[in-house]
Amino acid sequence: MTTPIGPACGTCGDPAVVHWQRRLTPDEITDEQAKEQARRSEVLTAHDQLVASVKDSPTPVPLPARPEFGPLSDHADSTNVVHACAKHAIDRDTAARIHQAGCTGCDCTPEPLPETDTEPEQPELPPGW
Repeated sequence: MTTPIGPACGTCGDPAVVHWQRRLTPDEITDEQAKEQARRSEVLTAHDQLVASVKDSPTPVPLPARPEFGPLSDHADSTNVVHACAKHAIDRDTAARIHQAGCTGCDCTPEPLPETDTEPEQPELPPGW
């Protein structure tokens, strides 16, 4: 095995020559949601500390509103990158598609490619253009 300079194959550690995207596993989604919840908690704690530090200030200090957050993401559109060496590579057409959560070497049925838009109609130009 060689020490890769860039990304390494997820299967054997050799230098990667191809990559593709896969959906997150349930555990990865839980981890991402936990990271976001921790970030939100830090923001709220910092806000509360700021408010407490200026609450009894002799001069009036405008206080920022308490941050509000929307619901946590379900990560339905999130993907992770899978890298592979030449030995574990998949073909280019398969690599162009998004794969299922556990895919490490295309042992899955990838999602279909998005519909391609047709060329927009060109507006008619005035004479001389």
